[in-house]
Amino acid sequence: METAPTIVFENMETSEFVQARIQREIGRLERFFSRGTSCRVVVRAPDRQGGMFSVRVYIEMPGQRSVVVSRLPSERRVMHDPHVAITEAFRTARRQLQDQARLLRGEVKAHDQQGVGTVAELYPDDGYGLITTDAGDEIHFDRSSLPPGEFEALQAGAKVSFEARTGDDREHARVARVKQDGQG
Repeated sequence: METAPTIVFENMETSEFVQARIQREIGRLERFFSRGTSCRVVVRAPDRQGGMFSVRVYIEMPGQRSVVVSRLPSERRVMHDPHVAITEAFRTARRQLQDQARLLRGEVKAHDQQGVGTVAELYPDDGYGLITTDAGDEIHFDRSSLPPGEFEALQAGAKVSFEARTGDDREHARVARVKQDGQG
């Protein structure tokens, strides 16, 4: 990382053991993608009423890209141990970082089913927009879902291809590409 990683502990004392574990995980991320500009990790212990550990990882990358992972307790994983939460968060961060690194290199994974739509709304100051599909569905996308420089050149009405994924409460475009004239 260009700047030293920041590790924050909430609802718990600083743990050198946990801090060393997080530093190792950050080192693993840097081995396959060394261009990260900053990293911040927040480990939150359960409150007094009980609960689970949660870990959030924020990694800034070149080209206004970032990876944000929030590993909150889920039904499938019991996170009474901070090391389980750390493992889960960094596993997810690695996958997201690999996807973002591919975009930075201009590579896109081949997928069987990509959607095609039109940029219906664009909010350049906020860094996001909406794609409308032929079926009338709205798909959210943001600056980081496009290769570097393409978001700034994008205009409402442009045809794009994308891979949709379900996000918090709506569909998001994971990878969006501007369709050139003559492309299907």
